Amino acid sequence: MMHIGRMLNEMVLHSVCLTEHAKKVGFRRLIEKFRKNMIYNSLDTKRIRKLMKSPGQLRLVQDDDWKIRPTAA
Repeated sequence: MMHIGRMLNEMVLHSVCLTEHAKKVGFRRLIEKFRKNMIYNSLDTKRIRKLMKSPGQLRLVQDDDWKIRPTAA
């Protein structure tokens, strides 16, 4: 559990979308949502395969003065 908590903390600290979401709902609520999704949701293998075929990109935030552009999710 400590490893998962550490992973979530690092993701929130360095991810634009997760940082904004954590600010909005709070870190404790973010962990609760993560836990519920891990327990109760099954993996959508078709969606995962589709995502694996398309090029992806992970962007990390390095400083506090970044701006967020609305993106289509």
